[in-house]
Amino acid sequence: MAVVFKKQKSDSLAKTDISRKGSIDEPIVDLVHDINKSDEYFTTSSCSGRIYVYEERNEEEKKKKGCTWLYTTHGMCNSAQVIEGLNSSKGNAFLKFEPFILHVQCRTLDVAQLLHMVAVAAGFRNSGITVGKRGKTMVAVRSTHCLEVPLTHNGQLLVDHKYIEHLVVLANDKMKENLQRLQGFYEKLKNEITNKQSHHSGTNNTGLNLPRKLTVAKTQAVLPDTISKISSENSLQNTSMQSNSLTDDVDDIDELSLELFNSDVATNYDSCF
Repeated sequence: MAVVFKKQKSDSLAKTDISRKGSIDEPIVDLVHDINKSDEYFTTSSCSGRIYVYEERNEEEKKKKGCTWLYTTHGMCNSAQVIEGLNSSKGNAFLKFEPFILHVQCRTLDVAQLLHMVAVAAGFRNSGITVGKRGKTMVAVRSTHCLEVPLTHNGQLLVDHKYIEHLVVLANDKMKENLQRLQGFYEKLKNEITNKQSHHSGTNNTGLNLPRKLTVAKTQAVLPDTISKISSENSLQNTSMQSNSLTDDVDDIDELSLELFNSDVATNYDSCF
């Protein structure tokens, strides 16, 4: 089993990042890299959280191209940027916030339960464990504090600019909460690993070798900077997903898969990838 997991991990991490952005989001670079250093885990997709404006056009275009992104950021946004994105809308546009999400394949159910426990304790209460019929064990770290509001119909703005300003405030508040939960996830994960080490004579029982650089001080330095940053990019930024999608990784999961969820709500993060 260990040999199979090692081969799966090696193959997964060797693949090219095929996401639109093509790289890991800055607030979670250390987290993703350090999880992938572990003998027990490897990540298959990730997003630090994002605020974006996307557009759905007619059914024929949706089938061919999916939705169109008019604006996106993994930090804070402002109303001017949202309105600028809406100016090019010719269909039905929406403002949407999506929180942090992380998919991790685990070597055993025991280490999956550890990661799941840390995620739930950090506020990611929609996290879950899925075990496939061939024993593939996945953890999804996620929450449900999303936001999605229609803003245009057939290219026509449905609301005034004052309402858009109000929505931007709400979206930024959710992003701040998201980044605070991320900080808590870092801290709780590091504390749990430290506790495991102290109970096993200094040996890391999970194999998650978090370096000293991933400390509370580090996360407090990175995350507040992200919170306060107002993105000036007008070009599309995109969700960071590593090379293989969760769908590809769990295509062998049957209807009798073990589902350990704290909520019946499951957010679809693949709709616009």
